[in-house]
Amino acid sequence: MNGIKNNHIVVILLLFLNLVFAGINICIVFPRTQDLCFDYIGVIVGIFALLVTVLIGWNVYSLIDLNHRSDKYEKSIHTLSELINTVRYIENNNNLSTESSFFNVYRHFLNDTYPGAEYYLILHGLNSIATSMLNNNIEMATSMTKTMLEIIKEPQEIIISSKSKKDLLTHISFVKNSDKIPNFNVLVEKIALIKTNDKTN
Repeated sequence: MNGIKNNHIVVILLLFLNLVFAGINICIVFPRTQDLCFDYIGVIVGIFALLVTVLIGWNVYSLIDLNHRSDKYEKSIHTLSELINTVRYIENNNNLSTESSFFNVYRHFLNDTYPGAEYYLILHGLNSIATSMLNNNIEMATSMTKTMLEIIKEPQEIIISSKSKKDLLTHISFVKNSDKIPNFNVLVEKIALIKTNDKTN
């Protein structure tokens, strides 16, 4: 497309130059005298004035067309941005549902002395809080924090591996704007009190 447009510009310039040289040749071959029945210099000047007017009009049209295309481009970007945000919102909601489901599963496993249930419970709880905050769902994040605090009453009695505890502390950093979540700092303190034993799976 750009090549075709450039070719059109070259052709227009060549035609304009050809017209200029034709006008010069007319002036040389037929010098202006009183015997002529019309003022051809005036005609040539009129033609050039018309060409200048056309060129100016073409530039104005090109500028308006460019602005129109720019508006369409900005609207397309805005529409694409909205689609991306919608997809992210749906994805985050799906992630939130998944993490909440896992949290509830391991919550039931706590009473059956399932190995590692405490770790996975806290892990999916933190992921649920983090996903809620990505969706600006402070109410959901607050509710999950409250539920976790009710479950982790005695953190000293929970024993996990050092790697698992480090993993939990890393996931705490994934929670954005944690200061807006009531008692989240209390939850963090409780997680910090969890004991470690590298013989634990």
